[in-house]
Amino acid sequence: MFATKRRKPFLQDVEFRSSVHAYLSGTSTALGYKAHIVGGVEDHVHLLLMQSRSVDLAYFVQELKKASTKHIRSNGIPQFSWQGGYASFSFSRADLPNLFQYVEGQVEHYKHVTFHEELRQLLLEAGVPEEEIFIGADD
Repeated sequence: MFATKRRKPFLQDVEFRSSVHAYLSGTSTALGYKAHIVGGVEDHVHLLLMQSRSVDLAYFVQELKKASTKHIRSNGIPQFSWQGGYASFSFSRADLPNLFQYVEGQVEHYKHVTFHEELRQLLLEAGVPEEEIFIGADD
């Protein structure tokens, strides 16, 4: 999961957002990560991926953001940028059906919870001690 810089709602247009999700999916595959599903809302994306055995996650995210930024800028949003960081969580195959529903339901989901509330909850569920959680301003 990663967000637009300063959480700007660059992906408001539903058709454009869908095309960005498709681009992220195809680029993920080209970079060696199988994209099961990509979804999100106007200011961030979720990618459900099968991690590559040979491509480092940090390198993958860097290249995915670089390629998609260039793509988005060339398609009418020249000021577009992603935030500097990302969040990554592992899962088991048994979790896939619930995760598909979660990613597909992003628009409805974010009517009830903020991005920061959700990220904090995910970190707590992943075992990160509360005193170590800092969700600061985007760079």
